[in-house]
Amino acid sequence: MRNRSRSFLWTFLLGSPLLLSGGETIVVSPRAGDGGNGSAEAPYASLERALKRAKPGDTVALRDGVYALTARIRATLNGTAQAPIVIRAWPKETPILDGAAIKMNLYDTLFELDKSSHVVVDGLEVRNSAGRGINLHECADVSVRNCSIRDVQCRALGGSGERLLFEGNKVRNACLVNADNAFLKAGKNGGWPATVQTSKRDDHRPSTDVVFRNNDVRESWGEGIDAWFLDGGVIEGNTVVDCYSVLIYVDTARNLKIDRNVCVAASERFFRSTSQAPATGILFATEHYDREVPALADENIVVSNNLILNAGRGIGFWCDKANTRPYNTYRNIQVFHNVVKNALWEPFGFEAVPAGNPAPTGCVARNNIFFKGSRGGSIHLGNREGWTFSHNCWPDGVPDLAKDPASFKADPQFVKPDDASAEGFKLGPASPCLGKALPAAEVPADFWGAPRRKTQPCIGLHEWYPPGARPETEKPDPPRKGRLPFVP
Repeated sequence: MRNRSRSFLWTFLLGSPLLLSGGETIVVSPRAGDGGNGSAEAPYASLERALKRAKPGDTVALRDGVYALTARIRATLNGTAQAPIVIRAWPKETPILDGAAIKMNLYDTLFELDKSSHVVVDGLEVRNSAGRGINLHECADVSVRNCSIRDVQCRALGGSGERLLFEGNKVRNACLVNADNAFLKAGKNGGWPATVQTSKRDDHRPSTDVVFRNNDVRESWGEGIDAWFLDGGVIEGNTVVDCYSVLIYVDTARNLKIDRNVCVAASERFFRSTSQAPATGILFATEHYDREVPALADENIVVSNNLILNAGRGIGFWCDKANTRPYNTYRNIQVFHNVVKNALWEPFGFEAVPAGNPAPTGCVARNNIFFKGSRGGSIHLGNREGWTFSHNCWPDGVPDLAKDPASFKADPQFVKPDDASAEGFKLGPASPCLGKALPAAEVPADFWGAPRRKTQPCIGLHEWYPPGARPETEKPDPPRKGRLPFVP
């Protein structure tokens, strides 16, 4: 029997944007007996049983407590655009899916949606997996939000498909298979998993239109957020702290926006043992793989409004010389309004692409604040002819490779630059970076959402306005037709 009033109450309590569809709420509780019927009064004890019953428009509501799983959860669910299937925590409660008792392979997943569509997963905690945490396999129009994933041996969160949203999740202590440099200590040069990551489709196409937004990813032994085999997506508003090797990685991916992220390497524990260096902030590469993968160069990527602190290198490209394919290159990388401070090596370093491969073209670095690295210089470029530099602030001196009439050496006069939060990197009222940027249509707003001035904007993360004069935050542009449509 469909309980329409209960469904309406659930939607109201959670403030969900979902359209009312007459679906029912199916309740699950770790304290329930085996004879439940899925109602609030007699909930199911088994999440698997609830998922098998769920139909378009239904909500599977998990009550508070620890679900001591005895088997992996893998389900195929298909809602509709008007009536998604929702799997979520009961309001103000935290259901915990615990896999401590389950033996599984490293690339198995504790909670997986397989070939599913129009599904929302909201507010669950997933922990103690001998493999992965939450995975979407060949899914479309699925979102995972407000979940906590921790203490997993392999990848915490990610998957393959199209129009996927990962938003507001917290990830800790993932990729434990590589804890304390285990792979390097075993003589392996790579192969560890990433913490949060996309992957290719079963037919070897890239995943498409994937958004990573407002996630907090930290203290894990793989790359923090990895756009891997991805064509079209957004990485925005995330905080990535103390992950291994790279904080935000773009490997064989294109058509991306990387905006308003905070990337910090704070603890020496996560340094690579071979180099004794912290993770790179934002890194591009097209790695070599022994299997068939999408032939994507890193291209058409906007890197804007990001704060990178204490990284090994700030923003750069690593050339994997083992990849002899002609797509081992990059093009049209637009680097605008970023701040890189306290790097170990260079704040900006792009290695040369292999001889004979298409040379980088159409790349721009503009309106940034780049501090010199403590052991390295200010810049490294293997293909200088592919880059245009202008309107950058170099507090330690403008390097020869990036000289232009509008770039300058100056103290940007941040309000509190030793603060690890972005707030400390707002510009003071006397900053020499005020009004010195060249407008970039690709970056209509600053880190905090204030609109950039149409003429003479500010260099760096912050568009400074006099007290009381800050305009209202601009509303985001509507999604382009056919790209990144609304995901509930």
